[in-house]
Amino acid sequence: MKQLLTFAFAVMLFVVTGFSIVKNSDPSTATVNQVNGFFIYTDCQPVATFRCLGSTLTRFTGDFTADRHTALSQLRNDYPTATGAMIVFTGSHLQVTAITFNQ
Repeated sequence: MKQLLTFAFAVMLFVVTGFSIVKNSDPSTATVNQVNGFFIYTDCQPVATFRCLGSTLTRFTGDFTADRHTALSQLRNDYPTATGAMIVFTGSHLQVTAITFNQ
């Protein structure tokens, strides 16, 4: 009986600590969208370590979805190994930086 109670306590402790490890209460952490094969970061940076490959500048016409598509197509042509894109609004343009994640 003592062994059964010890085992049950160990299982409960594992379950409780396992769930608390997975739970992330940091408000600055988020799940990002993936568009056209790129992980998209708008006005932010990924938590994972990454390397910048280069940037492009696209005129902002007011239609974010269309402008993003144009910018990502240009980025894919210029930086085919990129796995992410950081998008920043700079006045009347979108500055899109191609990134790849360190492994």
